[in-house]
Parts: sequence; C-alpha cells; structure tokens
Amino acid sequence: MQLSNIALAYLVLETKKTLEGAIVRKVQELQNNSGLKFKLQSKEGTKDLVVGKGFFFLTNHRLPVTEKPSNFAQRLKKHLLNKKILEISQHGFERIVIIKFEGKSLALELFHNGNVVLLDENNVIIDALELAEFRDREIRKKQPYAFPPERGISPLELSPEKIMEAFKKSDKDALRALFELANIAPEIAEEIFVLAKIPKETPARKISGKQAQAIAQNAKELYTVAAAKYAPVAVKENIFPFMLKSKPEAEKTGPITVFLDDAFSGRLGETLAGATESQVGAEKKKLEFLKNEQETAQKRLEEIAETSGKKAELIYANYSELGNVLSAVRLMEKRGKNSAEIMRELEKLFGERVARRVNAIDLKKKEVTLEL
Repeated sequence: MQLSNIALAYLVLETKKTLEGAIVRKVQELQNNSGLKFKLQSKEGTKDLVVGKGFFFLTNHRLPVTEKPSNFAQRLKKHLLNKKILEISQHGFERIVIIKFEGKSLALELFHNGNVVLLDENNVIIDALELAEFRDREIRKKQPYAFPPERGISPLELSPEKIMEAFKKSDKDALRALFELANIAPEIAEEIFVLAKIPKETPARKISGKQAQAIAQNAKELYTVAAAKYAPVAVKENIFPFMLKSKPEAEKTGPITVFLDDAFSGRLGETLAGATESQVGAEKKKLEFLKNEQETAQKRLEEIAETSGKKAELIYANYSELGNVLSAVRLMEKRGKNSAEIMRELEKLFGERVARRVNAIDLKKKEVTLEL
C-alpha cells in the first residue's frame, strides 16, 4: 500500500508535534530486513518510529527486532543516537520526507521500491538502506544526494493558462491530461473533476477557459494543507485525509499513522507466521499465560458469585459481554476515536440494549462505567 502525496502531506503534519524535538534513544532493525525502529524520547513520552522502503509511521505494536543488525542499522545508531529531531518535512508534493537531526538528516523515499538515505549536514550521502544507480541520479556513499526528477508541476502552481496550454497539445481525455501535467494523485484528480462538474472523459482539447479555471481552483483548494480540513477516511486499504465526493463509500477512521501501523504491523513480522521458532515458542507461552489468567479470573468470579451475593452474580453472568465491550473500547481508542464516536460504534456493534449499559467513557482516566 502506498500513500498518495496529499495523504503523505497530512501524515507529516500529523506527526510533527510528536517527532520534532524528540531525541533518539535507540535504533533497532526489524526482523527480515523489513524496516528500522527508532525509540524516541518525546514531549508525549516514549514513542516508536518505524521507517522502511515506502513507509513511515508511529507504532503501538511490539515489532520483533533482529539481534544482528545490518551495517546500515549500526551506522544509523552511530550517527543518530541521542540526536534531537529538529524538523520533519515533505519535499514539495513528492513522496519524499526529510527528517532533520542535529548535524544529520534522513531522506525517506516513500515511492515504489523506495529507500532510506542517511545524509550529513551538507546533504552528502553517508550511507543508504540500498545503494543504487539510476539513469538520472545515483545513491552512493560520499556523493551529493539528488532528489528524483519531479513528476509534474505542483498543484499549487496550476493556472488556467498552464492547463489550457497543455490540454491543447494533448490527445488524451482531460483526467489523464491533468495527471500528466501536475503532481496530483489519481483519486484527487478524479475529485477535482467531480467538484468542477466536468466529465472526466471529456477530451482535453475541448476544455474551456472557464472549466480550466475551475480545475485549477479545485486543485489548489484540495492541495492546500490545513489542520482544519483534516478528517481521515478509508476506502478498503486506502486512506485519504478528508472526505471525497467521488468516494461516497469512504468511512471515517483514525489518524493516518494509526491506520498505517495497523496495516503494516502484520507484514513487518508481528504475526507468528513470520517469527522464528524461538519467537513462536515465546508467543505461544504468552498466549497460554493469558489464557490461564483468563480462566483463573473466571474461576475466581465463580467463587465470588457463590459467596458474595447478587452483585458478583451479575458480573459473572455478564463476564463475556462486558469483556467484549471493553476490548472494543480499547481498540477504538487506539484508532483515535473520541468518547462520543466510541459510544456510537458500540451501538452499531452490540445493539442498543448493550450500548445503553455503557454510562460513561473517560479516555483520560482509562475508565468505562457500565450498568449491570
């Protein structure tokens, strides 16, 4: 799964508060060379940042790390340990993020077959996850770092004149002509035509000056990044930073970094299938321990129910149902939902009868008040 360039812009905006000012306390490599994990000391407490070929996000999952890190991981540790993150930014609207540290920086290339590149204060390459040579640039040690060629002009630089000039030379439909002209994600290009009330199949050469003005205006509005507009929605495995008229099936979701964390954590090795034999054993022991704990708790409730009257009996009778409700609350809190949203979701999941029994949810105090 790849983020669109506009979703990436909001991911950067979303993580700025946590990352900027944070200090790297540990650098680890995930198993199977699947990514790198930075343990950070931030204003919000200890946070784990995961980066790799094509992704970065803050994780709440326990991701297995290797005991024998690669040379690149060791070099990152040497140069970035105890360094403060000064800034995180997106390079234009390209799928490239720059994380600046004290005296060093990381270039995260988040496109297909991306890369992680460590740079010095002069943007000279110290090392990279993958050293490579391309037609228009190379990733080599001690060479200046060069960005890939830009895919098109910035959506913020679109004008009716530029659109008309390019469209007159095109033999494609208007949607594909716009996609070739500007660095606009395909889904956002479709949204631009929906908002402008222009059929996307319209031949580019037949677009009028008035229509070109509407296209340029909508492109600028959609690509103007603002916290007030941020309201993430998901369509299957894709996430967008705000609702799109062209995607009426989209559903509200939590922060982009949480969405990515949930989507990538399994692929990065959290599941037993990707673990080593020793880890499988450890995970099985953990699951057996939790199972035993749950059985012990249930037996204890049975004993209390026999000796402590109706209150304990009610708790025991509703043990399974209450456990399901609490599990759902924890999951939705993790996904970034507030108390009101969680209450609405509980009614959808368990029905009105069960939802009515939840009197209050206090996320700050980690308390759920239930009526038996």
